[in-house]
Amino acid sequence: MKKLLWLGLFVWFLPALRAQESKVVPDETTPKLAMLRQKLLLNDKEFEAFAPAFKEFEKEKRKLLEKRKTLLKNLKAMQAYKLPDSEVDRLFRRLREIDRQLFELRNRHLDRIDRILPPRKKLAYWRHLQRHRFKPGKKAVYDMPHALPYRHPERQSTE
Repeated sequence: MKKLLWLGLFVWFLPALRAQESKVVPDETTPKLAMLRQKLLLNDKEFEAFAPAFKEFEKEKRKLLEKRKTLLKNLKAMQAYKLPDSEVDRLFRRLREIDRQLFELRNRHLDRIDRILPPRKKLAYWRHLQRHRFKPGKKAVYDMPHALPYRHPERQSTE
């Protein structure tokens, strides 16, 4: 009976023992980075140079997008159509400034990538950025009541 119990425990914990032996994926490789590495066919040397640049870009982009999101939420909560023109103009200028910063951040990032990747991989990465700029699977959220939906030229219907 004891042998059967020990055999059962061994079989029960066998998957856990195998999991400990397997290689642990380093924290620095996020699923997005792993996907880009596979998609761009980056070798180890290219990936070591690409990963820090990409992480820095994503971190700064996330901060700017969070600022923009907060500003738009506040604008919606303040009911922009009831605000004086000077206040709406000030908020609009802040939104434009954040958009300008996002544009400059993307250009700086692409300049940095230009020095890291070979030409064909740069082009593939640029195409990836262009393709994923617009989220086709998500519904558009319009922050202002008068905002019109933006239709990407490639996604417009031919009706």
